[in-house]
Amino acid sequence: MGCSRHGYGGRLADTNYTTGEVRVGAGEQLLVTGGTAHLNAGTINLTGGTLEYTQGLVTNTGGIAGRGTLIANGGLSNFGNILLSDGTTDIHGDVNNDGAGTIVVSAMPRRPSSTT
Repeated sequence: MGCSRHGYGGRLADTNYTTGEVRVGAGEQLLVTGGTAHLNAGTINLTGGTLEYTQGLVTNTGGIAGRGTLIANGGLSNFGNILLSDGTTDIHGDVNNDGAGTIVVSAMPRRPSSTT
């Protein structure tokens, strides 16, 4: 399976193991091509960037956290944790929350504006 980040070519294994981390920062884009199935057993950290899987089902048994854009053209099966935090997050593709999978969306509370 291939991937590109900032125009550089590279390879990304079909499996992100439990000790692995994929991190996509603000303004960054990681494009994962090829393969028919992708497993995330580790951590995917979105810190404002875009992670796109162009084909194949993405199965999450680990964690996906942060904010940014996740594109799963072949769909996403969640058996792990998806924790979306304050900021804009877009998920493109069918999402199935299976088994004990959890999806949590949280935001920092807004302070009331001072009128004094």
